[in-house]
Amino acid sequence: MFKYGLSFKIFMDDAPRAFFGSGPATLLQYIEETQSISKAARHMNMAYSKAIAIIRRAEAAIGEPLIDAKTGGAGGGGAQLTKKAKQLLTAYQQCLDTLDGQAENLFKERIKPLL
Repeated sequence: MFKYGLSFKIFMDDAPRAFFGSGPATLLQYIEETQSISKAARHMNMAYSKAIAIIRRAEAAIGEPLIDAKTGGAGGGGAQLTKKAKQLLTAYQQCLDTLDGQAENLFKERIKPLL
């Protein structure tokens, strides 16, 4: 049995590095679930500083905050996705679902007959 995978990244104009893709999308999903940047980072086995850098790079490209974070302390902190982050996640997943369906059709039509 053969498998294929599909992902895509979003770049700003001629920037050499993507600002959004499956990694940042997963990070935002975990932040949504855990309400915490540090918990989301731990879940992905990455340093908190790397998670912040990923978020900041995406925010700089988009020009809007993606996270509404409250500093920890005695009462604890927390993080929530902004409306823009939720919209971006939804749009990214919709694009990925559409591309996946088209890739599956192409695979069945062009590759599978050769195997």
